[in-house]
Amino acid sequence: MGIDVDILKALSTSLGLRLRISRAPWGRCLKMLETGAADAMIGLAKSAEREVYIRYVPTSYYTCSPRFYILAGARRAVLTYDDLEGMRVGYVAQSRYFEPFDSDTKLQKYAVPTERQLLELLLAGRVDVMVGTDCQVDYELAEAGLLERVVVAPYRPDAHTRLYLGFSRKSRFVPRIALFDDAMRDLLEKGALKQIRASYLPDSSMSGR
Repeated sequence: MGIDVDILKALSTSLGLRLRISRAPWGRCLKMLETGAADAMIGLAKSAEREVYIRYVPTSYYTCSPRFYILAGARRAVLTYDDLEGMRVGYVAQSRYFEPFDSDTKLQKYAVPTERQLLELLLAGRVDVMVGTDCQVDYELAEAGLLERVVVAPYRPDAHTRLYLGFSRKSRFVPRIALFDDAMRDLLEKGALKQIRASYLPDSSMSGR
C-alpha cells in the first residue's frame, strides 16, 4: 500500500481510530484539506500558504532532501544549479522543493500531478530532468523497478525538507492534535517508523525528525 499508508495505519491503531483512505493527485489532496473534504494528509512540507488551512502535528516524522533525477547515461549532466538552464525540468504541481528553484521563472518547468507521471515523462524523453524529494522518488523507483534506469544527478542542493502529518483546520480532529503528536513521537522512539521505511527500502535509513 505504501510507506505513508502504513504510517497512518500504525497511528490509527495506536489511537483506536478507523482509517478511511482516499487517493488523489497532490494538488487535489491539498484542496480537499482546504475545503474540509478530507481530515488529514501525510507527507506534507510546511509553508506559510498551507498553514492558512492546515494544522500540522508538531513532530516531523521524516526528513527528505530535494534531488534531481536523470536517465542513466544521459548526455547532459547536472553538475550545478546553473546546468538546469535550457533543460526541460519536470516537477509535481504545488510541491515545495527549495529556493531558488521554487520561485525561479527562468527555467523551463513542466508540472504534473504525481511522481509516477513525472517518471513517465522522463522515461519518454519529454523532460530532460525531474526534481523530487528523495524519500518519495526513491520509493517510486524501487516500486517500478527503475533504480538502474533513473539515477540521481551529481548536483545535490544543500536543502532538507521535514515531513509532517497535517489536519484540515475544518476537521473535527484538530482539538486532538496533541494526541496524534504523542502517538507519532511514540512510534519514532520505538523505531516503528524506521521499520516501516526499511520494509520498502531495505538499504535506506530514516534520518531524525
